[in-house]
Amino acid sequence: MKKIYKMAIEERISFLKQMGLPEKALENIKYKTALSNDQIDHFIENGIGQIEIPLGLATDFLINGREYLVPMATEEPSVVAAASNGAMRIKKSGGFISNIENEYMIGQIIFDKLQNPDLFAKKLDSSKKILFELAEKVNPRAVKRGDGLKKIIFHQNTKNDWIELRIASQQSMGANLIDSIAEKIKNWIENNLLTKNDDVLAAILSNSSKKKIVHLSGKVSFDDLKTRQMTGEKVAEKIAALSGFAKINNERRATDFKGMLNGIEAVCLATANDTRAVTASLLESYQKPDSKLVEWFLGTDNFLRFKADIPMPVGVIGGAINYLPYSKYSLELLGKPKAEELMSITACVGVANNLAATRALVTEGIQAGHMPLQNKRKEMQK
Repeated sequence: MKKIYKMAIEERISFLKQMGLPEKALENIKYKTALSNDQIDHFIENGIGQIEIPLGLATDFLINGREYLVPMATEEPSVVAAASNGAMRIKKSGGFISNIENEYMIGQIIFDKLQNPDLFAKKLDSSKKILFELAEKVNPRAVKRGDGLKKIIFHQNTKNDWIELRIASQQSMGANLIDSIAEKIKNWIENNLLTKNDDVLAAILSNSSKKKIVHLSGKVSFDDLKTRQMTGEKVAEKIAALSGFAKINNERRATDFKGMLNGIEAVCLATANDTRAVTASLLESYQKPDSKLVEWFLGTDNFLRFKADIPMPVGVIGGAINYLPYSKYSLELLGKPKAEELMSITACVGVANNLAATRALVTEGIQAGHMPLQNKRKEMQK
């Protein structure tokens, strides 16, 4: 079989048909390039049209022993090619090993001031049964599938006190569920627990995703890193050194971070997940001095190895995912994954892009692969 990048678009569509993608999905991918005016009006205020972004397929992703073709939506040349390139090198050495934490997201009820925090804490503790019952009524369907409020924790601070709500949202990112529960509980607290001098600042989810994390590991053989001018061991040494520099230098770490986002946001966009929520959760981790979004290091066995701990608040239901046609087709391309699987796929694409970009930087330079595609696009404009 020809490589996908060598196929014409018609051949790629035929290939997807052979892979078992439903006829309706194929027809929409091939011909339906626009949302209806009614759909636009339901998804955005003051809608006047839409912007189209190309949808491509990244290849050679082997994750926990399963192969994937990954849909990616992006306007930037070389992102899909880089993801495929990085994934291919990791695949040759056994692929990605992925373990998922998908426990909860956090909602916060933040107080401007509490006159007597200790007394409030006692009142809150005695009211928890009521608050859990209120939370269950927000979305009974979510509760049936195991989601909903799991824990209420009161935090005292010299400036602001706040309540932490740990809310499970297994198959969705959970923003609407979390915000609705936080606001429901806030309203009840205001009416039943606060004195007239107490004041609530806000009730809102946190985009920190410290309990929705993908833990990745894997390796790349030195032989699969070499170039005509440089041995694989030397390339591996340089990648590990550049990874180490990103740990101590904010300017480099910012660009390292952006390289991962190239892949992660493209998968999020293809599956109608919230790119801003994912970026915010990654940014929190990125800003820590001991950030472990991805770390490359030399093994003792002729392999370059990596570890990554990547926050990944994505879902397969909720928000725009249920309504935008292209997201459904993208999820079908991935085999209709559960949220944990999509979390893993999305994080792996970020690591693959990071490997491809870092290898290019320490060998031929980033423009060698980027500019031919950029120039090809310029030719179309003439």
